[in-house]
Amino acid sequence: MKLILKLVVAMLVLSLLIGCTGNVVKTNEIKLGGLFGLTSYGATWGNTEKNAFLLAIEEETELNINPIIEDHQSDLKTTVTALNKLIFMDNVEIIVGPSWVEFSEVAAPVAKENKVLLVSPWETSENSWIQSPYFMVGTPSERVQVKTLLENVKEKTFVLVYNEN
Repeated sequence: MKLILKLVVAMLVLSLLIGCTGNVVKTNEIKLGGLFGLTSYGATWGNTEKNAFLLAIEEETELNINPIIEDHQSDLKTTVTALNKLIFMDNVEIIVGPSWVEFSEVAAPVAKENKVLLVSPWETSENSWIQSPYFMVGTPSERVQVKTLLENVKEKTFVLVYNEN
């Protein structure tokens, strides 16, 4: 189920790219960064994200996408270093990742300062930094969703089934 969700998010990112670029000549290369935790404690999740990212790119036949992947090693300092490499050395303007609040929290200000779009496949924080126009989330906060539901439900009694991973 998580893999399917990640594939959907990756396909949404590619759809966003197609929509933003319009008709693209196949010879024009689009650099798409991927910032995942491929080693240390985030490796299982990060490698799944990377595989979904690459699969979505492989499925896209209209665009010439060059994926450039960096491992943030499940480390905050390395997250910033890897992000800076993608921005300044690889000249990537759109990056899928990172996931998890701690990595996104250090990456979002760097992306905003350098006007690079980060698309986090999995991030449910409600902190102020998430409001940046350079940070998109594939999964909104559960609390925000439930609050909206409660504000719009006309019934006085209802059942809410919630699964916390």
